Amino acid sequence: MLWLSPVLTLIALAIAPVLWIIAYRSRRDLFPANWAAQHEEGEVAGVVEAAITGVRVVKGFGQEERELNRLAGQARQLFGARMRSVRLTARYAPALQAVPAIGQVAALALGGVLALHHQVTLGTFLAFTTYLGQFVGPVRSFATLLTIGQQARASIERVMEVIDTRPTLTEAPDAVALPDGPLSIELEDVRFGYDDDRPVLDGVSLTVRPGETLALVGTAGSGKSTIAQLLPRFYDVQEGAIRVGGLDVRATTTDSLRRAMAIAFEDSFLFSDSVRANIAYGRPDATEAEVIAAARTAQADGFISASCRTAMTRSSASRA
Repeated sequence: MLWLSPVLTLIALAIAPVLWIIAYRSRRDLFPANWAAQHEEGEVAGVVEAAITGVRVVKGFGQEERELNRLAGQARQLFGARMRSVRLTARYAPALQAVPAIGQVAALALGGVLALHHQVTLGTFLAFTTYLGQFVGPVRSFATLLTIGQQARASIERVMEVIDTRPTLTEAPDAVALPDGPLSIELEDVRFGYDDDRPVLDGVSLTVRPGETLALVGTAGSGKSTIAQLLPRFYDVQEGAIRVGGLDVRATTTDSLRRAMAIAFEDSFLFSDSVRANIAYGRPDATEAEVIAAARTAQADGFISASCRTAMTRSSASRA
């Protein structure tokens, strides 16, 4: 294009600084706006999840109106963040689209004037406009990509925040695996609190030998569940030590420690899978007899068998 007409080429390239300025400003403004909108979407999802998960508590205390107002307030913040993002997009996207077209019109107008005054030939003018038309299309597509890219960048940043999160409790470089077989449990002067200045356990010591059964009885908030969470090392003690099989849990591999334990949580959770898969979740290689024995131990074999018989009866009736 330059050898066809240096003057027209300079006019066509004059849009480059304008495009760069607009693209820089869009990057500066669109990314924070889209990131804030993504953050507000997460907050709304959190409010909805909390309200649905705790629906019995909400209804039990008659706080439906409060939760609705809370959701409405969070939704208004999301609406405001989205509107700000849309306003900025509506400002920069048309500008990025229009500037290349304005440059093309300017080059065509000047080229027409030059052709009328015989300063460039008609063939040169037609060739230049053809090249310019092929050049403007990709530039406009790239300008659109810049706008969409800022929206995608905000989403990627939030995803990477989760991906880059690292666990606070890690294995020691010289961690060892727990041996197989029955293991003892020992708590030695354990102190722990979810807040450093408010200990839930303070100076707790106990020992459970293989074959023994120990029941922890106490009022709500006395630390029973906390001890159950300290054993598989969901948290680390602040003082003292917890030993399983004679080894400090902080010196064992996480996989062997949690494989050696079975925990029955207060809140039941079932995966969308078969009954067998849920029972054998901790040991996927368990035999059929072991799964049945576990169901009997949990006193769940009765209603499981009844449910299977009911399902078989319905299936036979539907086929008939």
